[in-house]
Amino acid sequence: MAVKFLDNLDLVGNQFKNALLDVQGGNPTPLGEGQIYFDSTVGVKALKYYNGTDWINPADGTYTGWTLTGDSGTSANITNGAAVVFVGSSGITTTSNGFNLSIELDEATATTRGGIELFSNTDQTVAASTVSATANRTYGLQLNSAGQGVVNVPWTDNNQTELTFIASSGSDSTITSGGSVTFAQGSGITTTNDGSGTITIAATGAGTMSSFTLAGDTGTSQTISDGDTVSIAGGTLISTVAGSPDKVNINHDSVTRTNTTAASTLTFGGTFNAIDLVTSTAQGHITAGNTRTFTMPAAPADTTYDFNATAPAANVFVLNLDDQGTGTDSSVTFVTSDNNVALARTNATQVSVGLRDDITLVGELTVSGTGQSSFGGKVTGVTPTASLDLATKGYVDNALAGSGSLIFQGGYDAANNIPNLDNTPTLDILKGWTYVVTVAGNFYSEVVEVGDLLIAEQDAPTALANWTTVQNNVDLASLTVVGIGNVNIDGAGLKDGLSLAYSAGTATVGLDISSLPASGDVSTLDPTSVYFAVEDEDAVANQKITLQQIQQGISASVTASLTAVSTVVTHNLGTRDVIVQLYDTVTYDTVYADVSRTSTNTITVAFASTPTNTIRCMIYSTEIQGA
Repeated sequence: MAVKFLDNLDLVGNQFKNALLDVQGGNPTPLGEGQIYFDSTVGVKALKYYNGTDWINPADGTYTGWTLTGDSGTSANITNGAAVVFVGSSGITTTSNGFNLSIELDEATATTRGGIELFSNTDQTVAASTVSATANRTYGLQLNSAGQGVVNVPWTDNNQTELTFIASSGSDSTITSGGSVTFAQGSGITTTNDGSGTITIAATGAGTMSSFTLAGDTGTSQTISDGDTVSIAGGTLISTVAGSPDKVNINHDSVTRTNTTAASTLTFGGTFNAIDLVTSTAQGHITAGNTRTFTMPAAPADTTYDFNATAPAANVFVLNLDDQGTGTDSSVTFVTSDNNVALARTNATQVSVGLRDDITLVGELTVSGTGQSSFGGKVTGVTPTASLDLATKGYVDNALAGSGSLIFQGGYDAANNIPNLDNTPTLDILKGWTYVVTVAGNFYSEVVEVGDLLIAEQDAPTALANWTTVQNNVDLASLTVVGIGNVNIDGAGLKDGLSLAYSAGTATVGLDISSLPASGDVSTLDPTSVYFAVEDEDAVANQKITLQQIQQGISASVTASLTAVSTVVTHNLGTRDVIVQLYDTVTYDTVYADVSRTSTNTITVAFASTPTNTIRCMIYSTEIQGA
C-alpha cells in the first residue's frame, strides 16, 4: 500500500528531491490529463505522460541522426536506429546495461596504465624532488600546484657540524662537517670497511696464556692449565661460597661458646678465683689468660663502733674504727624503713627517733586517758563495720547513692553543659545524683527549662534514657517551642476534607476526601483554578499543580525503533484513536510511511523499501488513560 494524500500536495515552490515515479510495465488506466509514470517495458524504458487522449513518450519525435566525433580518427554519422559501440582502450573499460553505459578507469598496475586513488585532496605546495632509493619507506601521493603527482617526505634536518673523538690516551680530535675518521688497527686488532658504512673491529687471535701456578703458604704448588677449574676450599673455622659475578667469598665461621655459672657466698677469710689478665692477637683471638686467687679478710674481733663528733651532716654519722687498727673512719647513713618514723642527729653521740607530721599506721592505734582528744586534720579511708565506727563523707555519699536516695549535686547549665553531664560525661556520676537546671538548653536531645530536675537512674549514665527529667514548668507551645497546646481544625470552606482525632494526648490529622460533596460536571470546572498537592522529591518540597497541567500530561505514549520494510508495533493503548509520527534517527527528519491501525493495541508501519537508517516511531493516545 502507498501513503494516501486526500488533498493536493502544494510544495510552495520547494523541490521534489530523491523521488521515483510510479513504475509500470505498460500503460496504466489513466486518472486524468497530466498523469505521469515510468514505462519499465524492455526496449522502452521511458517517461510517459497522459495528454488527455493517449500516453506520450517524449523520446519519440522527429529524430533523424547525429554525428559521433572523437579526439582523433574519423567522425561517423549515426542515423535513426543505428548502433553506437563504445570500445575501451588501455586502462578504460566500458559496460552496457540496457540504456546505461558505464565507462570506468581501470586500476593502474606495474605494467598497465590506469587510475589510482590520491592519499589526500589537499594540493601539495612543496615542489617535487628526486625519488628516494631508501627501502622500507611509503608515502602518500598528492598533487602539487602544477597538477603533478608528488610525495611529501617528512624530514627534519639535524645536521651536526662537528664531532669530537676521545680515546683513553692521546689527544682529543675534532672532526668538522665533511671531515673523515680513520679507524687504525693496533696489536692483535684488525679493522675492515665494507664500503656501505659498516666498520668491523676484530681480534687477530686468542690470548697467549696457557697455564698458571697456584701456591699456598704450605703444601705442594699446583699447575692450572687452560680449561681447568680452581677450587678454593675452607679450613678450620673458614668456609667459602662461590657466587656471581666470578667471585668467591671467604667467611670466618661462627664460634659457639658455653658459659657456666657457679654461685658462692663470700665469708670472712674465704677465697675466690677471678681472671685478671687476658692476652689476644691483633685479630682478636685469645692466646692466654691468668687466673688469680683472692682471700677475704678475717672477721674483726670488735663490732662496737663509736660516733665521731665531727659528723659532716644530719643523719650521717662517722664510725670510729681506730680500735680495729686501720686508722680510717667510715661514714654510715642511718635511714628508717618506715616513712612514719623521723630520724635526726641530736649531737655527736645521739640519734633521735620520732613520728613524722604525716603517718600511716598499719596496726591498731589505742588512745588512753580520760581527757578529750582532738584532730586538726581529717580522717580518710575509713570503712565502718560496727555501729560506733567512724565513717568518711565519701562512704556516706556512696551508701546513700547505692540506696537510691536523691543526692543534690547543685545546678546545671544546659546551654553550656556545665558540669559535663552529657557528651561523654567525665564525672563519676552515681545513681541518685540530682541536678537542677539553672540555664535552659538541650540535655542530650531533650529541651530542658530552668527549674527542671535531672536525676541519674544508674551509675555512670551516658544516654538520655539513663536519666529521669522532672519538668518544673512547661510553656505554651509555639512554632519553635514544644509546650502545652491544643489541636483544632478551623471551620469549613477551604479546610473541608480534613479530619481530626484526639486521644490520650495524641492528635491524628488526615484527609477525608470521600466525605466531600461531588462537584458535579467536571467539564464545568476551570482547569486553571483547580489545584492538587504534589510531593516533588527532586525539589525536596511540596508543590501544587493545576487540573490543566494534569490534562496536558495525562495522554499515554509508546515509542519503537523500526528497521524493516514492514513492522507491527504493539502499543496496548486499547484504542485506534492514536497519533503516529515517524522520524529518521540519524538526520532527525520527519518521514512518512503507510500506517495501518490494525487493532486497538497494534499498528503496522510499512515502507516502500527498507529504510537506510533506523526510524523512530512515536505513538500517542488521544484518550485519558483509565477514564
